[in-house]
Amino acid sequence: MRNFLKQIIKKALVLGKRFLSKEVRGSLVFIFSILGLIFILLHLLLPLALVNALSDNFYKVAIGVAALITAYFGSSYFREELSRKKSIEHYRTKYPPNVHGVKYRIIESETQPGAIYLHDLETLHKHHIWNMKTVYDLGWQSFERVRLSSQDFDSILIGDPIRTRGELGE
Repeated sequence: MRNFLKQIIKKALVLGKRFLSKEVRGSLVFIFSILGLIFILLHLLLPLALVNALSDNFYKVAIGVAALITAYFGSSYFREELSRKKSIEHYRTKYPPNVHGVKYRIIESETQPGAIYLHDLETLHKHHIWNMKTVYDLGWQSFERVRLSSQDFDSILIGDPIRTRGELGE
């Protein structure tokens, strides 16, 4: 039995020398040796039925813990996705594509091109569109941007920014 384990360890070392650093090889050999010894001792000391029951219980507990972790961390993703869908629906209802140019227009300053704004022609406010993801989410990428002089651009009141997802400038 010992000779068999030694042969396996030697073969693992030979393969490991080609692909891994010394520290990683040593750690992997140690971990696999310990796991192998634990596995062998369990099968020698405990009846097979008990080992099967222990492994089944461990598997069930591991699945349960993984489900709880997923529920905890995954819920924030679902909340964010629901918030994004609500904001997309809100802005598409408030600014539908068929009233572009009548109710609102997309503007940018001559002195600061690139930063785009929605100019609400009813409330006379400009709303900064945070990023291109928001533009694509709302379907405004095909609308022509109107370049305003610095004086005209600065005379428009500032409203709340428009953001469906992503960070500023993405």
